[in-house]
Amino acid sequence: MGGRLDHRGEHSIDYHLSFLEDNRYHILHDLRLLNHFGSNYFQLDNVILSSPFITLIDVKNYKGVIQFDNQYHQLIQVTDGKKRSLEDPIPQIRRQKLQLKKWLKAHYFPDVPIEPLIVISNQSTIIETTGNSSHFKYITHSINLPFQIKSFEDKYPIDVITPKDLVRLGNLLKKKDTPLNYNVLEYFGIHPNELIRGVHCPKCFAIPMQRGHGKWLCRVCRFASADAHIYSIQIINYFWAMCLQTKFFANFFSLTMPGQLRPIF
Repeated sequence: MGGRLDHRGEHSIDYHLSFLEDNRYHILHDLRLLNHFGSNYFQLDNVILSSPFITLIDVKNYKGVIQFDNQYHQLIQVTDGKKRSLEDPIPQIRRQKLQLKKWLKAHYFPDVPIEPLIVISNQSTIIETTGNSSHFKYITHSINLPFQIKSFEDKYPIDVITPKDLVRLGNLLKKKDTPLNYNVLEYFGIHPNELIRGVHCPKCFAIPMQRGHGKWLCRVCRFASADAHIYSIQIINYFWAMCLQTKFFANFFSLTMPGQLRPIF
């Protein structure tokens, strides 16, 4: 699927989303949908579907201190004593909420509540707000994500969409997804050798994880995973339009022992 380049931030929430009940939630990433007019596309980075409500998540990997200024609709980031103005993500995700509502109506789905969230993936980032505090209910750190969704469960105790229609909605969203295909490395002038290679840890995002005894082990937080390589494979497919060979994967994943790739593929 197509998507933005902030993959480090976006997929750092996968660990926190793993605490959600599999039979209750359907999680989709990087959707690009044609709007209800059929004239323009809109992007949804992370969509969590459930029968009582839908959650939209836009993940930001900001560092330092970030100040949300509602009066002037801007975001001020302070790093190393320097200030810079960034686009306020709150109006953007509220706009995505409206676009998805119209898309659902155009495809004859019920008016299911939609809750937008701005998730800050860097736990050391300090969040400050000024102005109308009601808008800042949309902002949370990634570690709070499961609890935030639990609060939505309490807020919306009644199912709006049936389990059958929920599966149909998920399938339709994937069917209607229209990735924007272009060579990312060429577009941003990045040489392949500049990319950090290896499998990243789904929990702390350290690179690389070490392969051993059928699992990936993080040398930083000691988290173990049998399928941590899956997202790295998605990254490879995202960056390279090429026929991927075993030798390439072994090099990218830093695997040197014969037969280490066999259990993965």
